[in-house]
Amino acid sequence: MIYCLGREMASMAKEFQELWSGEGQPALHEALRQSDTLERMELRFEDALGLLFERMKAIREKRNYAGIIRDIRVYMEQSFANPNLSLDYLSEKFGINGKYLSKLFKEETGEKFVDYLIELRIRHARKLLAESGRSVQEVAEEVGYASAISFSRVFKKVTGVSPGDYREQQAGEAG
Repeated sequence: MIYCLGREMASMAKEFQELWSGEGQPALHEALRQSDTLERMELRFEDALGLLFERMKAIREKRNYAGIIRDIRVYMEQSFANPNLSLDYLSEKFGINGKYLSKLFKEETGEKFVDYLIELRIRHARKLLAESGRSVQEVAEEVGYASAISFSRVFKKVTGVSPGDYREQQAGEAG
């Protein structure tokens, strides 16, 4: 049985193979070694296989969520200008609880959802301010802020200068 399981595990993804060789197979061999009756062996195998199943399930779920977070990041990069873009909006769109989505996003990307969204918007705003003659209000709206005041506040917090000063600095560097 252990041999057959090993053959099946060898055809699976690397993460599962490593789990098998590092934990599953040794646990089954230990259960076999410690069992003096078939009943005890059955119980120990059941425990070892149950634990292996739970670990494999966790790996699979983590993989699925990594893909979802990747899809969410792509969606955010395409839709950052949507002023309604929020955890609630994305949790509804992708069918994940908002608090759980926030936790997963932080685990997968290393940064908070709101910080990632702000970085996307400010990066695009910098480009617009440097390369276009649009007003600060127009730039704010184009990157997802309904209010030029809140946009300016966030822009200054991130960059250290106001949008107008940033534009002047960029014009000075270009000239």
